[in-house]
Amino acid sequence: MNFTNCKPSESKKQGELLSQMFGSIKGNPVVTAPFYCDYGFNISVGENFYTNHNVTIQDGAKVTFGDNVFIAPNCVFSTAGHAIDSEQRGCGLEIPAG
Repeated sequence: MNFTNCKPSESKKQGELLSQMFGSIKGNPVVTAPFYCDYGFNISVGENFYTNHNVTIQDGAKVTFGDNVFIAPNCVFSTAGHAIDSEQRGCGLEIPAG
């Protein structure tokens, strides 16, 4: 089952899917569908994490959200870049937020 296809009343199923999808979770994150990500396992969230509707996290590299992070609707977090140097592209730099 896809997270975005869950009904709002299926909060237990949503929590299970987030636990399977995200690399690391502290507390009980609230993610409002629709939600999009590339892989999920590169995403770590801290305590009191909330993201509103239609958020996209392009997690080709590690993305870490600290504690008490609240994300507005329609935001995009992207680890994709356009470095010309191949060594820079291969580094997989982390984007800390929060």
